[in-house]
Amino acid sequence: MRRSFMCVLTVLSLSLLSTEVTAGSPSSGFVSVAGGKLFYEEQGAGPAVILIHGGMLDHRMWDPQVEALAQEYRVIRYDVASHGQSPKPEADWRNFDHLEVLMQELEVETATLVGLSLGGRIAIDFAIAHPDRVRALVLVGPGMSGFPFTGRDWTGRLGERIRARRAGDGEGQTGEDPEDGTT
Repeated sequence: MRRSFMCVLTVLSLSLLSTEVTAGSPSSGFVSVAGGKLFYEEQGAGPAVILIHGGMLDHRMWDPQVEALAQEYRVIRYDVASHGQSPKPEADWRNFDHLEVLMQELEVETATLVGLSLGGRIAIDFAIAHPDRVRALVLVGPGMSGFPFTGRDWTGRLGERIRARRAGDGEGQTGEDPEDGTT
């Protein structure tokens, strides 16, 4: 999976305008949002690339990519609310609004947004709300707002087979319909 991310990010780096920069050492801090704060880290200079992690992960999932990207870009990664070092806000929130606050506080006019799963959903929502602030989107298995997340709540025949297998039901394990022998 890391190899896939590097391939995607290599293509990204070749497709964006670049300027001469130095990577430098990372800086980090917190940005205040309604009812809470977001942890962020940034490194490099040049066009902004914001890395948005997947659910149940944090900014560290991007460790293998940051150093290479920071050679040509201003790389910003952050912990989405209620993940990593960003506590759950005490007020209702929308993740794409938090991204807007982060960009404003870090004085980022436009950015390429790179998101995995939850991060992809945040990037899409932000791009819909603020298309003029997004240079490009790189999405890996993005979620989509407006569709219920079913997780492991399997439905249909496949779900029945999985539940039967877990319960030790031999007929369910084979997937055969006892009435007509079809699968």
